[in-house]
Amino acid sequence: MNPNVVAENRVVNYPELGVIRAAGIDAEQFLQAQLTCDLRTLDKAHWLPGGYCDAKGKLWSVFRIFRSGDDFILVMDKQLLPKSLAELKKFSVFNKVEFTDDSAQWSPYLLLGLDHPDVPTKASLPSQIGDLTLHEGGHFLRLAEHVVLYLRSADQAPWPCESNPALAQVVEMQLGWPLFRESQQQEHIPQTLNLDRIGAISFKKGCYIGQETIARMHYKGQTKRRMQYLVGRCEQLPTDNDVIERRVGDNWRRAGAVLHAVRYDSKVVAVQAILPVDLDESGPLRIKGQDDSQFTPCPQLETTESKNESNH
Repeated sequence: MNPNVVAENRVVNYPELGVIRAAGIDAEQFLQAQLTCDLRTLDKAHWLPGGYCDAKGKLWSVFRIFRSGDDFILVMDKQLLPKSLAELKKFSVFNKVEFTDDSAQWSPYLLLGLDHPDVPTKASLPSQIGDLTLHEGGHFLRLAEHVVLYLRSADQAPWPCESNPALAQVVEMQLGWPLFRESQQQEHIPQTLNLDRIGAISFKKGCYIGQETIARMHYKGQTKRRMQYLVGRCEQLPTDNDVIERRVGDNWRRAGAVLHAVRYDSKVVAVQAILPVDLDESGPLRIKGQDDSQFTPCPQLETTESKNESNH
């Protein structure tokens, strides 16, 4: 498989995504005080990346959010949804806002390459990264130059597509979108997962849950570890929090840990890893316990810029 899979003309279903709907006259005000992104910059023609944190600034979830009528739609990994939904409901009891798991109402797809014969006319697709369009009851979110997320109404007939969870995850990893699971909730601050680099944090919006920790890390430059995208080979697929080692002379020392890994070819494995920001990228990396494994850092594709701070 081509390591740059986003340029291939394919339609992939993405059932791993879930949807939270926020409805009510207090929805925007309440979410503005909860999320890392600035909803005041969000109109109905765009979407925003964001994070939802606990009081210590540790992430419950990362999501893509947009307006749907008077409501807000948050799209996130289904594994992160239950706890995120429970926390939102817990803190919203004195506000006129209702949160529901809306996942069953939508069928998510990734459109790659955009020249697939089953893709609707390009005129219905968003033209710029961060744009949102509506088409036949569905929402199109432009994630990158050759990638669109399509939320199709579950009432409509399923689209012709391939079922390939590994491919969908690799695309997200190439876009720099952090993938983590329920067991890793409340482990990482947003900057560790590069949310500041994909426009998912506003440092101008004012107070929100976890803001003190996030702002301190930003203004004092204390982010010592960040997520990196690695590609390599190993016999056993790494699991979450497996140790990554780097070679120091004739020895191997701990460098970091696996955030998420997926095998998208018979031999190739893609990994999101938490590693020191000053790590020598020219040195070899391996998974602890798999001496024959070998991984190298790879550049990620351009996606959203800091829309929270400038473009809107």
